[in-house]
Amino acid sequence: MSVFVDLKSQNLALTSLKDAVTNKAKIILLLGKSGTGKSFLLDTISKKYDFILFKKPFFNEEELSSNIANAVLKQDIKPSFDELYKLLSKEKGHFVLIFDEFGMYEDVLLERLRILSELNCLSLVFSTHKKHKLLEKEHFASRISKEIILEQAKKEELKYYLKEKYNAVFNTSCLSFLAKKSLLNLRTVDKLLNTFKELELHYEKARKTKDNKSLLELSALHHGIIKA
Repeated sequence: MSVFVDLKSQNLALTSLKDAVTNKAKIILLLGKSGTGKSFLLDTISKKYDFILFKKPFFNEEELSSNIANAVLKQDIKPSFDELYKLLSKEKGHFVLIFDEFGMYEDVLLERLRILSELNCLSLVFSTHKKHKLLEKEHFASRISKEIILEQAKKEELKYYLKEKYNAVFNTSCLSFLAKKSLLNLRTVDKLLNTFKELELHYEKARKTKDNKSLLELSALHHGIIKA
């Protein structure tokens, strides 16, 4: 269920990201541990503001250049990197390119992206759970205009998240169970709740009853989070 829930931490990150782009920042880093909601945040902002989101990493220069050319120039071409740079240098508009899974890029491609950040028509957003060592080098660090840290969801936000995304209302015992077993990792919460909903529907069709706590425990058991 791909629904963006505007938790406080995500709202702050969303506002900071939009402000940085408005000011035509060259490179923006979005940092956050796995399960903090980075991908949902990027998907939401890319759709809302027509930014260009690359969800999967590229592993060679040809792939990187051709995908950027196709997305920005709307041309089905395969330029070399130098050709791409020349083409983009003639662009008068402003484009925001978002690279998710940034930590998986090879150094040589990161350097290519750094060079592209010199262009007036581009702002680049790099999303990762761990800051790449290359980013700390002076020639790269000088291009970074903004670092945004997406904090982990708080326990008190879990109730709101479940209601908004799954229309699920749980008692204190169920909320505590979810918080403990998921470690407040939103990706884990989503897995548990999706299975919870499937189990709930299954028992409804079978005209059997299971309380919420039992269904959550079955869901956690299914995903190997607890043992039988």
